[in-house]
Amino acid sequence: LVLQRIVRQLGFTVAGSVLRGEEVAAAVREKRPSLVLMDIRLAGEMDGIEAASRIQMVRPTPIVFLTAYADQETLRRAIAVEPHAYLVKPFNETELRTTIELALYRFDAEQERKKKQEAQSKALWELEDGLIIADSKGLVQYANSKAEQITGWKVNEILWQPLAEVYRPIPLAQIPVDEIPPDIRPYLQATGAQALVGRTGRRVWIVQRREQTSSENGEPLEILHIRDAAERLEVETGLHRAYFLGTLSRLMGGIARSFSNQLSIIRSYSELLSEDPEQQKQEAVGAVKSAADRASSLVDSLLAISGESSLQMQAVDLNTLLNHWAISEQARFPNYVIEVNVDAQLPPVDADPKLLLDAVEMIAENAREAMPNGGVLRLDTGLRSPAQPGSTRCEKPIETKDCRPGS
Repeated sequence: LVLQRIVRQLGFTVAGSVLRGEEVAAAVREKRPSLVLMDIRLAGEMDGIEAASRIQMVRPTPIVFLTAYADQETLRRAIAVEPHAYLVKPFNETELRTTIELALYRFDAEQERKKKQEAQSKALWELEDGLIIADSKGLVQYANSKAEQITGWKVNEILWQPLAEVYRPIPLAQIPVDEIPPDIRPYLQATGAQALVGRTGRRVWIVQRREQTSSENGEPLEILHIRDAAERLEVETGLHRAYFLGTLSRLMGGIARSFSNQLSIIRSYSELLSEDPEQQKQEAVGAVKSAADRASSLVDSLLAISGESSLQMQAVDLNTLLNHWAISEQARFPNYVIEVNVDAQLPPVDADPKLLLDAVEMIAENAREAMPNGGVLRLDTGLRSPAQPGSTRCEKPIETKDCRPGS
């Protein structure tokens, strides 16, 4: 009763009290207190230390031991339960307040740390890459679900086992060429892949990365990252295919808009000819012919893209092609400034020059539509890194920049 009065005077609420150790766990389950002040000596056969261990089975709760006994055996048993504080009688109000606040702070910090650890553990477990961690003796301390899938070993089977016994990759150079799938062989060779025969005997093509780190206690650790090379290639190929289809979709849209523009020109000048066959006849006929030629070229481009017409592939000097196009374009559209910045180191590209010019023309036409009052259209050429890891081909893009004010 005295302790309850002191606790209330300190500004805390007393949820309840029990005298027997056997009653503690049930009271905690019912009252759900924020903290338990536990006297080590209790009525009944169960003392406060054993009662505290029962509490932790019910729900995590900070515990402060109160006792007049400070002998080594009592301390040893109390510490084993991991209380958040320990207060020896007699004590004053200030000591009690400080102990309670310290215990609550430690408990909150401990719970926050556990949440972070659980989140990190979940993230590691769900990684797309296999992850195995071994200690300084080479014994496995951790493995995630992807490592299970790649190696064929369950986590509980490899924990504390020598890493060298459960993980034995074979360099690609030691594998007969006819045993390496030809469709992924270039990728495997470019990425330094290895072969791993799992517990079930299934061969997996992997790419690994090792790094050295240390635990919170300073113990050296080795972290092994494992990636299924064939699976990763499939993902990268899918991304590349999606990018290609998106680019193709935009290209087809541009061709359709350009074709529509040519038809509008033909329609307008045809109406003019029907109204007054003599007035500006030559200019109208020339415009119709030019638009028809352009529409025909667009149709050829569509057929080439669809595969119904063969591409006329050849080595094209992209810089020369663009410079000649810019001169012609500047004469046709004097309200626009055409700038071409070329990369002198750009090698010839394999392309159909006609189809390439159509693509450039569509880019320019879209830019002119966005700048009806004139502006600057700049085209830059240069090399870009390979689209896929392991590829020896570089993309050679033409980059355009809209230089309108405010853009």
